[in-house]
Amino acid sequence: MSLKKLKTILGPDSDLLCEEKFTSQEVKQIKRNWKKFCKIYGFKNPEMFMSSKQLYGYFPLTERLKFKQFLARKLPYRRLYSVYHKFMDIFAVKSRGRWTEKEDQLLLQLYHAYDEEDGNVKYGISRQTMLTKALQRTPMSVHRRLQVLLSDDDIEEKGMPGDIGWTPDLEGKVVYYLLKKLKYNSIEELRYATIPDEIWYKVAKKLTLSHRQLVNHWKYFLYPQLFARQAMLRHHLYIELICWFKKSQIQDWADVDWEDLSKRAGDLGPFYLYRCYRALTKNYVPKDLHINFRACTIHMYKYLLPSLLQKEHSYMLKRWRYNPDTRSLEKLEDNDADCSFKIE
Repeated sequence: MSLKKLKTILGPDSDLLCEEKFTSQEVKQIKRNWKKFCKIYGFKNPEMFMSSKQLYGYFPLTERLKFKQFLARKLPYRRLYSVYHKFMDIFAVKSRGRWTEKEDQLLLQLYHAYDEEDGNVKYGISRQTMLTKALQRTPMSVHRRLQVLLSDDDIEEKGMPGDIGWTPDLEGKVVYYLLKKLKYNSIEELRYATIPDEIWYKVAKKLTLSHRQLVNHWKYFLYPQLFARQAMLRHHLYIELICWFKKSQIQDWADVDWEDLSKRAGDLGPFYLYRCYRALTKNYVPKDLHINFRACTIHMYKYLLPSLLQKEHSYMLKRWRYNPDTRSLEKLEDNDADCSFKIE
């Protein structure tokens, strides 16, 4: 039953429902309920209760409901659904803290590489199970993170970093506060820095920005514009990427070291390069080939590269220089003649 429908049924009493994060006391209560359940019924392994599909296979509906009601004892204002999923969060995998950029990158690579149509299980394992095991995260944690990352991808593909009107002054303030919070003296120290999530939250709060919009604008737009060592036309980048991957003999999406490739490409940024190559695949390669990285590369090498080689003009990456005196960005005046982009 949906939360909206439940509130309609409860009427004024719906105000009693608790929708906030579980407190430490509530978590302890769920653990106590599970221990008591194990003592009474002789179960020891919580993994048997981790998947709804497993529950459906082992127990009838009434028994599944009784189990969830048992877990929710002394939690009268929590929905059974939320208590059950909190139980899975507690016992499925030990907490690994916040998601890192490397985990985000791997999650997206594996998600797109696993071409699962209509929810069908491929290779004997579902995509959700594969992602859960590969990332060593709970199913719910993976699901929530994918919702965040995929919604960000949709925004970025439309060329809209949200409702924020990004200006050189605002972007300059982002750089200024990053340097200040990290206690760096030069913007060059940001080039290969791993910026903790807590710093992003502080900068976002200082500038009254969305944390997610700020981080993604940095990864997909601002980073390549600030740190690219070469002037670049977009079709030159596409040509170099296709040729480099063709020569590299890389077979799988998960085998690509995007950070190393970023350094070879003059510090365009791993997320920017991944997004560019994924967009090429999505737009120019048949869907049934998407799971096979090598097949995607060969297809683009045969059918897309010839037309790219004939192009003379395309979008030029804007490059900025940070001015610490004005705390703003100044545009570098590149022209087509400067574009001799190469991947080493």
